[in-house]
Amino acid sequence: MNNNPLVSMMLFTYNQSEFVAEAINGALSQIYSPLEIIISDDCSSDNTFAIITDMVNQYQGEHTIIVNQNSINVGASEHVNHVVQRASGELLIFAAGDDVSLSHRVSTIVERWINSGSVAFFSNLNRMNSDSQLLGNIYSTYPVFAERITDILLGKPCWTIGASFSCEKRVFNAFDRIPKTVLQEDGCIAFRCLLLGNIEYVNQPLVNYRFHEGSVSQHFDAQKRLVLQKSEYYMHASNLQDAILLLGEEHDISKYLWRKIFFFRFRHHLLRLPFWGLIYNKIRIVLARKLKGV
Repeated sequence: MNNNPLVSMMLFTYNQSEFVAEAINGALSQIYSPLEIIISDDCSSDNTFAIITDMVNQYQGEHTIIVNQNSINVGASEHVNHVVQRASGELLIFAAGDDVSLSHRVSTIVERWINSGSVAFFSNLNRMNSDSQLLGNIYSTYPVFAERITDILLGKPCWTIGASFSCEKRVFNAFDRIPKTVLQEDGCIAFRCLLLGNIEYVNQPLVNYRFHEGSVSQHFDAQKRLVLQKSEYYMHASNLQDAILLLGEEHDISKYLWRKIFFFRFRHHLLRLPFWGLIYNKIRIVLARKLKGV
């Protein structure tokens, strides 16, 4: 009899018809059991969902497969809210429709989860191009991030990489839905994890992370940078609300976030001034390219 905990792997897709078959094969190839795989499409305008339906109909393996397509495009944060509600597992594994999870990804994370007691995890990744050629690991050294809530007071950034992220479902049960105004849902979820426990880095590539012309990470022009920067205020406001809910207003973390929120509120209003935000980001992009010698 299999006494392993039930795990839910959540594969999020949107207009990824060129790569989604590889992503699905990666999910279906997982050696861990029992595994619930939720493949959810955010109303793609290409044939992504047709590929999903066809592959799932042909699948004859042991994993439980749930397929969903949103009737309208709801965006990343709301898509996560919706899929998490449908998940039955104690542990949630996040996956994107253009990346490929290695077959031992879930089993490796579950082993670390059981042995460490951490609430959340993210792993190293293999960089992969549009032709599925592997180009080496993303992280050559141990990344700097807040592993526990007190690390925030030391100035360590609160983040994970969503492509290799996993966390306990109770993180979502303990808080309200991720606000629609929050575009950086990874940062919001990471902070909530820290409020409940530790985040652990697994220094082993468990995902082939694709870099291509259509990927989010490849298209940070001035306009998109501006949108994300203006939305940062909403993420930090959400973090402050969550901290007060669990820790109270007088906790050092809450006080630290109160001080920080003033800066992000000021920048939020400053970047909303006509043309200022775009000019600011175009200057940053030019300077960054000069520093890199591009």
